[in-house]
Amino acid sequence: MTRKPWPCEEIVNWTERYLRTRDSDLVLWPWIDFEKQPACTIGRQPGAKGAVVPGTVTPEDWTRQLLRHWARTVDAYTRGDFDPATFEGKVIALNALPAERLLFAYRRVVEDKRRSAPAAAQERELVYG
Repeated sequence: MTRKPWPCEEIVNWTERYLRTRDSDLVLWPWIDFEKQPACTIGRQPGAKGAVVPGTVTPEDWTRQLLRHWARTVDAYTRGDFDPATFEGKVIALNALPAERLLFAYRRVVEDKRRSAPAAAQERELVYG
């Protein structure tokens, strides 16, 4: 059975709900390894394997990595192989940046996908460096 792709707006709404969810024993932390493929994973409390204490990665670096990850996610989801369960394991962070900023960045990725690639890439370069 082929999974029907979700509309982009659905993914944004789902992400927003996910980012606002708080669980007492599970905290979401960004994990970025700049020497390998950048990724985001869920880590248990600070000190857990793969967990980075907020503040050790600059918000700008983290946002760039996040945008790249989300752009790949949007690509997967437009092809129809987006899986919320997998996405949940790769998505991010309540503590490094405010949820509103994350959603703004994500909406930009979605908008870029809707516009022509060259114009979007040029604008993104100006905005995010």
